[in-house]
Amino acid sequence: MGEYYNWVNVDRKEYICPADFGYGAKRYESCHRDGAVLSALRNLLSKEWKGCKVFWMGDESPLPKKIDNELFSILKRDCDEAGCPGDMFDTVYETYKNVSGLFKVTEEHVKQEISWYIEDLIDGKKDLINEYGINPIDPFEGLFLRKGENYRYVINQTKGVGYSFETTKILWIDGKKSDFVDPLPFLLGYGNYYEPGKWIGDIIVVEDELPDGVSLIESIALNMKQTDKR
Repeated sequence: MGEYYNWVNVDRKEYICPADFGYGAKRYESCHRDGAVLSALRNLLSKEWKGCKVFWMGDESPLPKKIDNELFSILKRDCDEAGCPGDMFDTVYETYKNVSGLFKVTEEHVKQEISWYIEDLIDGKKDLINEYGINPIDPFEGLFLRKGENYRYVINQTKGVGYSFETTKILWIDGKKSDFVDPLPFLLGYGNYYEPGKWIGDIIVVEDELPDGVSLIESIALNMKQTDKR
């Protein structure tokens, strides 16, 4: 089976789901730097998600026992308020908003999901989760209008460092170079089978110009083998 991941914004209580973009949701399945999921993420990071705490959350990973940064402090509070102590996945799914539908590429899948939700409402089913936060009277309002974006630099504002595919070497754990992987899911990943990403809790932005005071990273080693598909 494996663990499945979503991009989660704990400040805005929003997330995007790779499956809505036609991708598998395992850790490695949407890490292609030119893929639709990461292009959508970069669009969000340049706009309403700018300055927010965002991470790549696995569905099998509970809250850490030791809360050592603000991101997990926010999630702990949200879990407690939702009546799901320690259960990040259920808390996000039940109380956050899936904003994948903002993007044109998700139209086929998200329209189908919303249509099923509307049918269940009409049938009078109870305890439904309005995953996409839609208005049943005009369920597709504001959806499917945006495209993903690419930027030259990914910047960790908290640490004052960044990377660029033009100059930063992206390496598998065995030292072999990767020409297609974006390291952001590894730097911000939190799952049950790997060490937490080193950038979790930091503020990440995307830019076409390198800000003053930011140093470019020469190489990034992924904590994953090319053949590891969990």
